Amino acid sequence: MHACLLVGIGFALVALCGCAQDARNQYDSVFLNPRITDAIVATVQADMDVAQVQRLLGKPYQRIRFDNLRATAWDYRYVDTWGYLVELAVMVDDQGKVVNKISKRSLVDDH
Repeated sequence: MHACLLVGIGFALVALCGCAQDARNQYDSVFLNPRITDAIVATVQADMDVAQVQRLLGKPYQRIRFDNLRATAWDYRYVDTWGYLVELAVMVDDQGKVVNKISKRSLVDDH
């Protein structure tokens, strides 16, 4: 039973490694913003207005409204200092001010 589980996990990891190879192709994506860096993202702070955010990060590739939070996620993608693909959401309230930022890293290169 445990051996089957370990084999299944092994196959899943191999599949994920294959996905990492596919993620490398996202460097050419129109959604990837090459001007965004970790240092620039660090300057995005709560209470900034959307004009400041757009000057720093550019236009988001998508905006998703969260009515329950009364906020809109401005979504960006960039490659961080370590070569990971980062999904960044800058949460903007109804007054046009940053309330939070959230990011998720994905493997791009084989490390």
